[in-house]
Amino acid sequence: MKRTMILLFSAVAVFWNVENYFDPRSASAPQYWTRSRMMTKARAISKVVLSLADSTGTPPDYVALAEVDNDYVLKQLVYQTALRSYGYRYVHFDSRDHRGIDCALLYRGERPRSRAVPLVMDADTLATRDILLCEFDSLTLMICHLPSKRGGSQEAARRRVCALRTIDSLARICQGPLVVMGDFNDTRSALSDSLMASLVELQPRGFAGTIKFEGQWEQIDRCLVKDMDGTLEVCNLDILTTEDKNYGGVKPLRTFSGPRYLGGVSDHYPIVIHCKAG
Repeated sequence: MKRTMILLFSAVAVFWNVENYFDPRSASAPQYWTRSRMMTKARAISKVVLSLADSTGTPPDYVALAEVDNDYVLKQLVYQTALRSYGYRYVHFDSRDHRGIDCALLYRGERPRSRAVPLVMDADTLATRDILLCEFDSLTLMICHLPSKRGGSQEAARRRVCALRTIDSLARICQGPLVVMGDFNDTRSALSDSLMASLVELQPRGFAGTIKFEGQWEQIDRCLVKDMDGTLEVCNLDILTTEDKNYGGVKPLRTFSGPRYLGGVSDHYPIVIHCKAG
C-alpha cells in the first residue's frame, strides 16, 4: 500500500448497514423474502443514496455497504434502479460469515485495487465478515463489519480485539489518506481508541446515533481517518424513520420485525463522510 505522493482531493463517502440485503434464491434468505421485496429494498437504497445529492450537489463518490448477500443483489442495485444512470460499479468478495453477509463498495470513476482481509486469531481464520480494502490513487478505503459482542462472552471479546488490531495493523502500513468506516457493533471506548491508535475518530455533527437499542440511541456505525480531514453526519431522513411505540420518539424503519414485513430499509441509519486531503 505504498504511494509516492499525497494528492489534493475532496470526496463524499457513505457507509450503511442495509440489514440482510439477501438474494431470495440464497439459502441464507428467509422463506418469506421474495424478489419483489428485494427490489423494493434496492429501489429504496438507491433513492436514499441519490437524495444525498440535494445537499452535496452530486451523488456520493463511494457507498460502502454491510450485510450484503452476494453479487446478484449488487447487480440489481447498480443496474436495475435509478443508480444505473450514474455510472456506479461495485467491489465485493464472499466472506466466511455463517449468515452469508459481506461488505461491499459502490464507486464511480477509477477502479480500485481491492482485496478481502480475513480475521485470523490463534492461526485460525474466523468465520466472520472480512475487511474490504480498496485502494484508489488518492485514497484508501477500509470497510468493516466487526463481530458482535452479543452474549458478552470472553470469546466474543477476543474476536473483537482481533478485528480492532487487524484494522490498526492495516492502517499503519497504509501510505496516504485513509478512511475506515463500518459497523463496529459497539460505541467508541477507551479500548477501541487504544487498539486503533494510528487513527482519528470522526464525531457526528448534529444528530448522534445510528441505531436504537432498548430506547437508547447508539453510534455503532463509525468512521476513522488517517492523514486527512473529514466530517461525519448521520442521515436520519424521514423516509428511513418510524414511530417507536415501545420507548417513545422515533427509530429507523427496518425491513422485518421477526417474520412480519415492515417494508423499511434497515435498522441502521447511514453515515455520510465529507473527506478532504492535501
